[in-house]
Amino acid sequence: IAESSPLAAAGRLPGGAPAVLAALGWEQHEFIDEVQVREPTTEELEVLELPSGIPIMRTLRVITDADGRALEASIMVKGGHLYGMRYRQRLNGPEGS
Repeated sequence: IAESSPLAAAGRLPGGAPAVLAALGWEQHEFIDEVQVREPTTEELEVLELPSGIPIMRTLRVITDADGRALEASIMVKGGHLYGMRYRQRLNGPEGS
């Protein structure tokens, strides 16, 4: 998908990857985040300039099209003391509504 497109170049993209993918005919449908909180590696401690004892939050995000085809995958690593998560999920009522 990315070869010979703006996605293959370094730097920021106007509208980001979603705009480029849409222009190429690849519409994003949903994403799945897999989140872990764990102790950082030595490299993560150094790169993120974390004090010892601070965990990191690692998120693996996979964005798919309507057919479930992966269009983008990214790994984000952040200091766990600076970020939180918010979840919202609709639950069916007693009648299944």
